Amino acid sequence: PTTTTTLPWKPIPVNAVISPALVGEGKWVPIQKVRGEPVIWATSLRPIPKYGSVVATAASFDPLKVRIALFNGTEMPGKGPWINKNKINEKLLPSLIATFNGGFRFEHEPGGYFTEARTIKKLVKGFATFAIREDGTSTIGVWGDDLHDDGTWTSLRQNLPPIVQQGKSSFQKYKGVHWGNDFNDKLYTFRSAACTRTDGRMMFISVGNVNIDMLAQTLILLGCDTGMELDINGTWPHFAIYSSFGTKKRLGTTIDRRMGDANRYTTGSTKDFFALFDPETVPVNVVR
Repeated sequence: PTTTTTLPWKPIPVNAVISPALVGEGKWVPIQKVRGEPVIWATSLRPIPKYGSVVATAASFDPLKVRIALFNGTEMPGKGPWINKNKINEKLLPSLIATFNGGFRFEHEPGGYFTEARTIKKLVKGFATFAIREDGTSTIGVWGDDLHDDGTWTSLRQNLPPIVQQGKSSFQKYKGVHWGNDFNDKLYTFRSAACTRTDGRMMFISVGNVNIDMLAQTLILLGCDTGMELDINGTWPHFAIYSSFGTKKRLGTTIDRRMGDANRYTTGSTKDFFALFDPETVPVNVVR
């Protein structure tokens, strides 16, 4: 099993695929610190050699050094009441590190949704799954393959089958899956994803405008081992960090200017989202 001692202090830089490289392209920089220690690292690069206008942003973290929780939007999944409602509880604000978007709406036929001891949508065997344990640590795997219903999970969010497995593109294996569109998967749009990295870290990725193949290429370039697509289109792809750690006056900053309102998850969201907290200070009785 992975331990904190096996993980590098920060991700290895990503070699630029377009020459000349832009200043800082593919270099990881700390964007969020807790008690002086970097906990979120981010980078930006142009991942597709033929398309220099396509830009990816990524944020990486050690899943054993943060506590993750799934929060429930008023429309997606709806069906409250919830402990983890559609915005960050005021008592949790001082410990908040970052937030990022969840997956598709149910009418777009994603996989299962389980949280707070409730199955809102049945989990689908073979689908990529963002899985959160009782202690707030997390992983991404394939349900029925490397993830099973063993009673250890407090939240399980699926979207579609994996787009990357064992560091290789895998979406081609799943015939008839619409990766967010109905145009033979040729729609180029702003997309988000999450993955476990080959170095044991986890990572959020946004890239646009791309189709599903280009998204898979981007995840592989960035070091993903198992990757799942999250929400797409417009400003739904979203990753924010927050100022003034330890206080209740937290202002969000997105890692990409295409992401819209930086404070959507502290003021109220219609859709589900994930939040990362400092495990040493978060009041666990207030979050599931």
